[in-house]
Amino acid sequence: MKPFARIFMVSALLLLLTACGGPLLPDSAAAPPAGEPAATATPAPQPTVTPKPAPTPTPDPSDTLEYTMLPVTWEGRAFGSYEGETWQFMPNDETARKNGYLLAQGLYEGDAEKVRAALSDRVLAAGNPLEELEGLKIAEIMLAGGLYEIPYMSLTVADPGVTPLLAGEHTYNLRFDETGKVDFFSPFSVEAADALAEGEDWVSLGNWGIQETIQGDTLQGVRYSIQGRLADPLGLRAAEVRGTRVQYHADRQPDGMWGESVEEEETSIPGQWPLPLNLYETYEEPPEGNVLSPEERQRVCDQLNRKFASLRDGTYDDGFGGDPAWQILNAWDNARPLPLTVTPESLRSQRYSERNPDIPSGVSVWVPLPDHCWVVYNIAESGGAAGELSGRSYVLEVP
Repeated sequence: MKPFARIFMVSALLLLLTACGGPLLPDSAAAPPAGEPAATATPAPQPTVTPKPAPTPTPDPSDTLEYTMLPVTWEGRAFGSYEGETWQFMPNDETARKNGYLLAQGLYEGDAEKVRAALSDRVLAAGNPLEELEGLKIAEIMLAGGLYEIPYMSLTVADPGVTPLLAGEHTYNLRFDETGKVDFFSPFSVEAADALAEGEDWVSLGNWGIQETIQGDTLQGVRYSIQGRLADPLGLRAAEVRGTRVQYHADRQPDGMWGESVEEEETSIPGQWPLPLNLYETYEEPPEGNVLSPEERQRVCDQLNRKFASLRDGTYDDGFGGDPAWQILNAWDNARPLPLTVTPESLRSQRYSERNPDIPSGVSVWVPLPDHCWVVYNIAESGGAAGELSGRSYVLEVP
């Protein structure tokens, strides 16, 4: 065969293999002999991915302690006459006075019909939270205010039953509609009453801090406020809480006084906010550690444990005399759990000072309670680190 014919036949064979999908292998990738396994390419190494550990939740300080609910041992009296119960209760008109009395009588006697008769049409249409009174036991009730202060009802509840009322002694502010019916009956500020009446979902529950600086003739300020969505039209309980940061300024007037503040920016503060039970519970950041030594904390614990034990067994004495049961009501909020015992490790403390130089500075001692709440007592500096505990306030954690 002639050389050009061989070349032609080889070229034709290669074209045929290519058309049939046959591989054209380089010398280095030649097919292995029959019976031998084909070589496989080594995969490139992949980088090792180390999973990030899940964030450790902050432990609740109250998890280390045990608690109990302090019962109300105050024994009430028979509910009095209209004049006898309302002699210091003076709202705007006589109709409001009568409806305030009717509400108090209905609660005291467990009469839901009387309670309904005292409430406004708005409350009844939106869902009366006091429709059911089963199990409610009132130990003491008092109507007051209305002339120089907000009308209110002081309730000592031995057993709330199925109602949203708070156990223990609490003040409920009253607001009446234009017909004299009860339109607001709440342990929160009456500032929330106007918002509820206007159909707003979120109402002001107060401020928890103000920071102000003066730059020339301008006052720059930041106000931290608390807003709540109330659970019912009367305002008995808070269902949700949020915090906001409001930045504002005010200009100095010709008379030297500050003019009306102008809001510049309002931002939401994220986090799960604990729910307050009444307007007297405030928000603050708890101290991280202690300013008291271990020995001082032990002495404070001994004081606290004696105090808590006497509250439980009914022997508590505040030193001012009077009915022991009434003293206990003033010493602890029955709606908050009472620690059985506290330990030095569970306490936190920090120093405080007063703007008034006549008021001595001292140390505040923080005792953890469930639901991100703390009960705070003070020790005056003049009494030393082991001085007597005074005061009692409930503070909720800022998230």
